[in-house]
Amino acid sequence: MIGESFYRDGIAHLALSPKQAAGMLKEAKKAFKRTVSHCPKGDYLAESARFRLGELAFNLGKYDEAIEAMENLTREYPMGLLRGEARILEAEALMAEQKFSQADKLLDLALKEQPAYARTIIGWSCLGGLPSLKLETPPPRLGISQR
Repeated sequence: MIGESFYRDGIAHLALSPKQAAGMLKEAKKAFKRTVSHCPKGDYLAESARFRLGELAFNLGKYDEAIEAMENLTREYPMGLLRGEARILEAEALMAEQKFSQADKLLDLALKEQPAYARTIIGWSCLGGLPSLKLETPPPRLGISQR
């Protein structure tokens, strides 16, 4: 499948060392855009490529672009496999822009949709992010040792 080869190209660019990757992010972005254009709507590979585009924007400090990408992803793939991750990345971008109230609401939504994310959100809170987040019930035990 053509879209799959473009996606592999994008991932290959991301797998480089940070020094090498600095010059390759534009190439990765092009590869992910080609993936989206060559995959049918609703295809998981296209959803993943859209997520990677938002992730690239976030990593480049283009938080408005990352927020827009994640909003588009969750709108275009309302039942998508990556919607929880998209909401969390969007919340991270909102926090980077000091929009904590919006981030808090988005994380609440992510938690309601996918309760397993409670551990991630609580971890952020423990690190100083989102001090207003309060859970009514403790997060479920996932069998992961807490050290």
